[in-house]
Amino acid sequence: DQKRKSPTSQPVQVTPEKETNVIVEPNENDVLCGRGGSINSHPGNECFRELVEKRKRVYLTARFKREKRIIAGNIVSEIRNRNPSGRFLSRQSKDGHWYDIGDEKARDKTSQALRENAPSIRAEIETEINEQRAEMQRAEEKEAAKNGYQGYYPQAWGGGYR
Repeated sequence: DQKRKSPTSQPVQVTPEKETNVIVEPNENDVLCGRGGSINSHPGNECFRELVEKRKRVYLTARFKREKRIIAGNIVSEIRNRNPSGRFLSRQSKDGHWYDIGDEKARDKTSQALRENAPSIRAEIETEINEQRAEMQRAEEKEAAKNGYQGYYPQAWGGGYR
């Protein structure tokens, strides 16, 4: 351990973590990068996956890249603003210590997590939309029949009599 003098001439203990950005022990809000059961079951990773799941549909239906970056960035900010502060950590194989991967890579990791299972989720969304359209059409047909407009369909459906 090294000691440095502070401006008030009192010795200040410098930890390796502050000196080299080495994280010896991840905290409960940290998101650990990598694979395996111990990483998946880490509390920070579980929280991260919950945040991703909550925003996945909004992300997948966003029309602009900028919107998607904002959604991913908000998740990263939410993790980093927890108490204690959550970090996105990667373990270095040479020394076994953890290092923060930074905001850009954290956003990339988050975007990748938001895209997982995208085709099946988009198919679910499409099915739901089609069901809602069919229900709206049935309701409008029922209303039209009640008001004596049997056989007439709104312009949105092609219009005219059937």
